[in-house]
Amino acid sequence: MQHDLSLQNTSDNFYQTHQELFTAFHKQRWIILQNAFFSPHFDPDEFLKNAHVQYLGKNNNERRLIKIISHWKLFLNADLTLKDFAKTIGMSPRNLQRYLRMQLNTTYCDFVNHLRLVSARKHLVESHDDIATLALQFGFSSHAYFSAIFKKKFDMSPLRYRKMHWNHGS
Repeated sequence: MQHDLSLQNTSDNFYQTHQELFTAFHKQRWIILQNAFFSPHFDPDEFLKNAHVQYLGKNNNERRLIKIISHWKLFLNADLTLKDFAKTIGMSPRNLQRYLRMQLNTTYCDFVNHLRLVSARKHLVESHDDIATLALQFGFSSHAYFSAIFKKKFDMSPLRYRKMHWNHGS
């Protein structure tokens, strides 16, 4: 009987340790995901394409982020309000705001601008469209606003970024 109790305690300790490691692993993976999202090199298309390969979507936060980004891509150049966008993904505006604040430490406006900027940055070197056209195509209200927040995010103007990457054969 004593042996069975000892075996049970060992099994319980193993299970608890396994659960703690599993939880720690997912927390660390989520931190890496957050850092990757806010990296200036984040590519929403690559993220969505590789989400299944990287075993993302295993927990609610990851599934929700994949859903938010994939739905946002459908409305790339639309001027969706928080309320309208939350409705398209089946969340209340309050829950979407809370999710972005608690999980990504950002606001809806900053989240949308980040995704628009990293998407527009990619197209700066992949297309020959003028910058004003790209600004409007990615949902920015004007060329000047796009240029100002692009420079703030990437430490250079869109034109300088384009020239720098075209010169390097990108």
